[in-house]
Amino acid sequence: MDASHAVQALDGGLAAAGFEVKRDTVAGVEVLVPRRSDFRWEWVATRMHTFVVVFIVNELAVERAEELTAAAQQYAIDHKGGLPRGLQTGTMTIAVFLSRSSKSLGKWFAAQPKHRYAALRFPVLAVSETGALT
Repeated sequence: MDASHAVQALDGGLAAAGFEVKRDTVAGVEVLVPRRSDFRWEWVATRMHTFVVVFIVNELAVERAEELTAAAQQYAIDHKGGLPRGLQTGTMTIAVFLSRSSKSLGKWFAAQPKHRYAALRFPVLAVSETGALT
């Protein structure tokens, strides 16, 4: 599946799952940004704002992956609305990279992500050549 078809599939699937989907720019890159907000008593009465930021990248190095993941996380923090982070609210950012190849990025994507206070982040690499997810 090529990147444009993958973006369409993510757009439709996440919208069907209750995400509000829009297009925006993060770190100078046009992205798809599905988001939703969920409140759970089981989470100690916490509201979690989930953002999925989808990047289409032809070539990706570790430094660029880190930069874009951090920018996606900051985007979620800046756009979540509501109470300040940590006051029974937080963000979870899933940065999805649609790429043609992985070129030794698996180790970085498999490593423990760098979370911030009340702001989780999870980078995901989807390789179109093989269909592999990391």
